[in-house]
Amino acid sequence: GDERPRALYAVALLLATFADFALDASRDPVLPPSFAEVLSLCQEALLGIPDGGTQALIARSLEKVCTSPFENKEDYYGGCLMYLIGKCLTPKTTSADVTRLHKVRH
Repeated sequence: GDERPRALYAVALLLATFADFALDASRDPVLPPSFAEVLSLCQEALLGIPDGGTQALIARSLEKVCTSPFENKEDYYGGCLMYLIGKCLTPKTTSADVTRLHKVRH
């Protein structure tokens, strides 16, 4: 079978875990270059990824960057906003989805 979806999920999981537990803009406002490069590549592919779980993990990383005082965070607003707007347009939209979108916008 095709291993690409599983590999992409693994990359997304690593990104999200790193974003959640290792990124801290108060200690260093510069994103690690390898993290920034991989996040950028994932952002480009984000909306074309069929697996919602993989998409959600990538979006979580984008959100962490966009809602923290990192340098060049504006590079990640596009993918983050497109993902969250898409979530808000589904019939299953929750107030938490709307809150997340509002938080990234401000």
